[in-house]
This record gives sequence, structure tokens and C-alpha cells, in this order.
Amino acid sequence: MSAILVVDDEPAIRELLALSFEEAGFTVFAAGNGREALHIWHFHQDEIDLVLSDVVMPGMDGRTLAMKLLAERPGLPVLLTSGSCAELDLGSHETIHFLAKPFDLANLVGTVQMLVAQRSSVNAA
Repeated sequence: MSAILVVDDEPAIRELLALSFEEAGFTVFAAGNGREALHIWHFHQDEIDLVLSDVVMPGMDGRTLAMKLLAERPGLPVLLTSGSCAELDLGSHETIHFLAKPFDLANLVGTVQMLVAQRSSVNAA
């Protein structure tokens, strides 16, 4: 079973995402901001296969969170989402992906499943 860390400062969105991924068979850790996500990460990093984070959040934005996590685990798949930026400079990180809001939940779950499967096949090789 795969586990993901969902980070979004909007409680209703965070809960909807968590429920959608739980229904798809994922173990879900949920955080309301970047600092809370780092706290969860430090306790569960060996379990987490992917991080799904909103870009625009108070305190620490999603891109900064992604960079901190990738410094600890290069190659970690990160999927950033935002409704306020049409595109995002992801630098040269091959494992950071972007999905604009609004998105279809089934498409989001499928994208996450694909990214986790890609990561698993890389680790198995």
C-alpha cells in the first residue's frame, strides 16, 4: 500500500483529497501548511511515497516545502497544485510535477498512481 502526504491550507479541500486517496487505497497523511507537513514528514518519511501540495499557502509555500523534502530525499515525487499560477518554475527537478486547479479528482488520483508506480519501478531497477 502506498502512502501520500497531502498538504493544503483549505480544510475542505484537504479533507476531500484525503478521502479520495483513501478510497483509492492510499494511506494518507494530511497537513494544513508547510511546517505541519515537515513535522509529519520527520515522523513518517520512510512510509511516504509522494507529496501532494498546494503551492500558495501561508508561511511556507509548496515549492519551498518541496525543496526541503527533496534535500532530504532526492527523487521523491512531488505534485504541486495551484489555482493562482498557470505555470510554475520547477527548476531542473525531474520529480516535481505541476497540476493546475481546478482538476478532476479522478484525473488527480490517476496522476498520483502513475507517479508512485514510476517511482516504484525506478527503485526496483
